[in-house]
Amino acid sequence: MTTSETFFAYLNIDHPMVAWEVAIGRLQSIEEITGERFGVSLWAYSLLQSYVQNQQPKRFENELRLEYIRKRSYPGSVSRLHGLYFFRSEEDARIALDRWGMPHRKRYISAVQFNASAVTQMDSEWITFNLGSNVDPGWMNAYLSGKAAGAKPLTEILALGSGVVLNMDLRIEAYKRIYDLWPTSTPLLAAARCAFDRCNLNNVAMVKPALISTDDAVQGNYYIYMKEFDEHQLDIVAALEDCKRTGECPPIVMPSDESKIFTLPDLSPYSFELNDRGSSAIFASVHNAT
Repeated sequence: MTTSETFFAYLNIDHPMVAWEVAIGRLQSIEEITGERFGVSLWAYSLLQSYVQNQQPKRFENELRLEYIRKRSYPGSVSRLHGLYFFRSEEDARIALDRWGMPHRKRYISAVQFNASAVTQMDSEWITFNLGSNVDPGWMNAYLSGKAAGAKPLTEILALGSGVVLNMDLRIEAYKRIYDLWPTSTPLLAAARCAFDRCNLNNVAMVKPALISTDDAVQGNYYIYMKEFDEHQLDIVAALEDCKRTGECPPIVMPSDESKIFTLPDLSPYSFELNDRGSSAIFASVHNAT
């Protein structure tokens, strides 16, 4: 059963892939990708990537352990790796950024009209104080079961589904980020934005991160899902033309090569590799857990 609710999200558009999705106006959870790749949400991916960049393998490993325990013991709870992160109110989001030492980022908060297929509430304080530690993993069960970590819980919402970013100023700023970074990708981005608004194509040109493991490493990569774009070209062209007619089409930059309509963003700088046998083994267990 799908329910429509208004949540609040901290949308870090400093990350180009988050900016891409916010510029379209879309937030959407990702389902697990079958086969050798393991699909994760943008939020989970950006966290895992930061753990690798900041040399925090324990936090990376504990995220995977949490997912293993969730799949085995709390299958009804929304996955931190697949779901989107929200707060019930703007005040809760502001309190979270204060506690995390990021009060200057409150302008990145947005209301989101979200159609949720599943929602789970958890106290994020368990994550803040335990994810990077070697303490008894009993805290993971407390977190996943929804228990409060103390007298002042910071409740986060994990949700599956899709929603619309309501902060138009933030959407415009996110589009400008992509315009500055990958100008000749803006024809694709503008088309996706118009198609999402007018055709309800929730997956058009969607950024999808995925993990893959080898015997001694875990790798993360992005790709852009183009199937809906290919299958609905006439609808997308009509949506783009309607945006132009109404003055709602954002600025675009065409490639200098006239044989091309757009270029894809260069996603290679946002890949990562964690060379750690322990994490690779846990990842394999997560992938195979039921």
